[in-house]
Amino acid sequence: MTKRAKVLFICIGNSCRSPMAEAIAWRDASEEIEASSAGLAPLGFVAKMTTQTLVKNGYAAAGLASKPIVSEAWESADIVINMSGRASEFAFRNFQATPN
Repeated sequence: MTKRAKVLFICIGNSCRSPMAEAIAWRDASEEIEASSAGLAPLGFVAKMTTQTLVKNGYAAAGLASKPIVSEAWESADIVINMSGRASEFAFRNFQATPN
């Protein structure tokens, strides 16, 4: 079995875009990637419309949570997908090194 790439999806509140991307990736690309998500300023909840939309389209929403970027997730990510709309050099200034 080939090693799956660790992909970290990041948006601002980790309430809609990045948890939705995480859920979609887990179902549609789980053989290729290990998905996770985080927020620059997490709201602390996944929006109801996000979970409703996922479930309506056949994706699992259970277990999704709005959380901050933690060093362990950042450092272990092979790929970081910035969905925040902010330039990486500003959005990720607290993380000195770029992911592998």
